[in-house]
Amino acid sequence: QNLRLYRALDRLPDAYRTALILYELEELSGEEVARLTGVALGTVWVRLHRGRERLLAILAREERP
Repeated sequence: QNLRLYRALDRLPDAYRTALILYELEELSGEEVARLTGVALGTVWVRLHRGRERLLAILAREERP
């Protein structure tokens, strides 16, 4: 299951992947992610939202027979 997740993460654009890994997996706050990546906090939230959408779409496509 983890392998499937990491493969899907690898298919995301760098900005979305980085935001998701730092926030969801490393459990950093949005503010910490913004500071580390050098972008505005609002940009972090947008990247997380779009990254989640794309990640779910990738995982859903992989489940189709």
